[in-house]
Amino acid sequence: MNKKIFSFISVIAIVMLLASCGHNVDVVESGTYDGTVSEAKPDEEEIYVDLDNGKTIELYFTETTTLTKNGT
Repeated sequence: MNKKIFSFISVIAIVMLLASCGHNVDVVESGTYDGTVSEAKPDEEEIYVDLDNGKTIELYFTETTTLTKNGT
């Protein structure tokens, strides 16, 4: 029972956090994306990427995240 409550509270917290960001962003899976970085927040370990289709996505990075420009 406690696990269900914790999971529910966690989901609500994540939704509230994303809603309070002030950005119109889409939730996406981990992967490779082509676009232009519109904002970087190193202290929060996140970047906002404008995609070619006009959407902006928010990506979180870790020690293993790799950013490339023109293939390098």
